[in-house]
Amino acid sequence: MKALLLLLPLILASCSSLGTRVVPPNVAIVGMQLANIQLVESAVAVTVRIENENPDPIIVTGGVHKIYVDGEFVGKALDNRRVEVPALGSANHTVIANVSNLALATRLGGIINSGSYNYEIKSHVYAALGTSGRRRRFPVQREGKVDLQGLGLGPQQPRYRAPAPVRAQPLSTR
Repeated sequence: MKALLLLLPLILASCSSLGTRVVPPNVAIVGMQLANIQLVESAVAVTVRIENENPDPIIVTGGVHKIYVDGEFVGKALDNRRVEVPALGSANHTVIANVSNLALATRLGGIINSGSYNYEIKSHVYAALGTSGRRRRFPVQREGKVDLQGLGLGPQQPRYRAPAPVRAQPLSTR
């Protein structure tokens, strides 16, 4: 009996190591295109890339994606379409985000002046894992920076800068 009690922790530890740890999927914004403009709110088609670092496929059954520009919430996309992400692979998926025109307008001046903006996507992805079919909710987020000047869209810096003017000194009359 004592031998069984001594072996019990080893048996339990070996059973718990049989399951593999599931790596949450990554979500990244790879493109945006204006889909519809209204007075208060606009629809933006946001293409997201869902990456799966697991050795089994993931079936995404839906997601909630919140989008931030320079730290300010600007809109959200809800999606219930099924997307299969292959094992150790990725899949692009387009969702429609409803964005606040007012929230974007308040950020626009800073974006134009700086020539860049930071963005962040905070998502909850619902996915069925591999062959088990067990559905889980994965919180994921990704942030990045868009350099409009590098894309040729922001305020351009002059390529040639003229030298500073020379101040004339009065001649001494000796």
